[in-house]
Amino acid sequence: MSLTPRDILRIEDMESRGISIIDNLDLLLPEDVTLDFLSGVCNKSRDTLRKYLVRNYVDGRDYHQKVKGGKLYVARATALEIRRHYVK
Repeated sequence: MSLTPRDILRIEDMESRGISIIDNLDLLLPEDVTLDFLSGVCNKSRDTLRKYLVRNYVDGRDYHQKVKGGKLYVARATALEIRRHYVK
């Protein structure tokens, strides 16, 4: 996922008004994100995030795989919770 110039302007506007970007990431994220994308955002390995997902979230509701052995997709709300968890 890449940011468009419009997204960048929206972020700069939010920052100038003192609005936290972390609290408003849902404006920029699609409905489902890949585990690979989330690992890049959180600076954590895919394996670390996968283990955290399996321990703390429900398969099929909070994350899913479209094909067995394929990419792991994480729901937007779950991705935001994980991002907030690793900001600490």
